[in-house]
Amino acid sequence: MIPPEIEISAANATMLVTLKEVASSIRDLDLKFGSKVVVLGAGAVSQSICYFAKLCGAYPVIAIGRRDEPLASCRKTGADFVIPIGKEDMTEKVMEYTGRSGADFVIDAAGDNRLIMESGKLLAKYGAICSYAGRSGTPPLAIDQIKGAGKWKYIQGGPDEPSAHQYLLDLVRIQAIPLQNFYSHLLPFDDFETGFEMLTKKEASKIVFSMRTYRKICVRADFGLV
Repeated sequence: MIPPEIEISAANATMLVTLKEVASSIRDLDLKFGSKVVVLGAGAVSQSICYFAKLCGAYPVIAIGRRDEPLASCRKTGADFVIPIGKEDMTEKVMEYTGRSGADFVIDAAGDNRLIMESGKLLAKYGAICSYAGRSGTPPLAIDQIKGAGKWKYIQGGPDEPSAHQYLLDLVRIQAIPLQNFYSHLLPFDDFETGFEMLTKKEASKIVFSMRTYRKICVRADFGLV
């Protein structure tokens, strides 16, 4: 429930579910001031991970992705540096940005096993790879290899939305979270086919569809409907 005294648009309100998931997952990692963080992926979830890592005082926060536009959005929501895959040497750039120490946390928001396989090269000794995108209880072979190396930790993330509800409301109340930065488009519901085509073609990262023609606001945050 959102108290009436908290001003928030219907479109922005749809972001609260995703952001509560991410906020509670990041909290459980116990990031500290100066924690060095790499985020694998540059989509909507990665963008919110960058934001909450930065709120925890992490530096540097480094996003790794394939496309320039989502990486630019990561910069907008908190990433200090971005690394485009295929254009720059991922390992070398992470080492450069972390002062040659490697990352304390590599957070997987992409579910890309190839990236996970290479993440050991990005980690500081006794750093942790944290799975947000992976299936609970079923770490890929790459994770087993990282754990078997004995130099790193593996953390399987698990969101706890209710515990982060008041936290997100407080951030909204004090105007400390730019909710509009976490979705790329606001479209009328009649354009849902166009919207899903945009998502399929990677022309949008997250779309909110407006259903105001029903003369009431319906929030279905799982699909981003308002």
